[in-house]
Amino acid sequence: MNLAAEDISFGYGARTVLDHVSFELAPGGLTFLLGANGAGKSTLLKLLCRLLAPRSGKILLDGRDIGEFSANARARRIGVMLQQNPPGLDLSVEEFVLFGRTAKLPRLSPPGAEDRQAVAKALAAAGMTAFASRPANRLSGGEFQRAVLASVLALESGILLLDEPVSAQDPAQAAFIFEMLSTLAAERNILVISHDLDLALHYASRVLLLAEGRIFADGPPDRVMTPGNLVRLYPLNGFTAFPARTFRFAKT
Repeated sequence: MNLAAEDISFGYGARTVLDHVSFELAPGGLTFLLGANGAGKSTLLKLLCRLLAPRSGKILLDGRDIGEFSANARARRIGVMLQQNPPGLDLSVEEFVLFGRTAKLPRLSPPGAEDRQAVAKALAAAGMTAFASRPANRLSGGEFQRAVLASVLALESGILLLDEPVSAQDPAQAAFIFEMLSTLAAERNILVISHDLDLALHYASRVLLLAEGRIFADGPPDRVMTPGNLVRLYPLNGFTAFPARTFRFAKT
């Protein structure tokens, strides 16, 4: 399953956020999208799943304009993890994750054994099996983030778009999740938004750098994440060199 942006532009009012952006995603590795705050990363993710529509250009899902798919058909094919708050209702974690599988359920039909199995698998993948019966709205920030990830995994979609999936995790949990995602990436198409350069260096097979509304570098992390590119990615007044100590570990 392939997802592609074809010369897309988007803005809010008179402000242009994305300017003629093109790239294609395919299974076979983790793709990281890096950019400064406000660069348009989350906007781009929302365009890729049709939560927003581009001003110009197209988003193609397996060669077809994504606008030709119904909302339910898109949801079955693309799992999206956005930043969100805990639910107001007293749902258990298991119920919350099961809700993420709604697009796979026939209309007005209760979940079956296959759905329960998908939920159990997703909880295990996110390290949340022991939390299944706990209220989702009483979890810590990191625990709830893993519950949200599990709800996306439960859909078993071929494409995953993940907005900072480990921002609330400790280093051990972050490594656990990215080891799992690296395994999934062999068969699924996964795009990760992140601010963590170490994670990108260690786990990405491909890195996209977004600045000034455009993707200005695209390739393996060791080729793309150069000091010069990082200065352009994260500009600061008077900042002309990226320190070598930026990276805490190297890929092994």
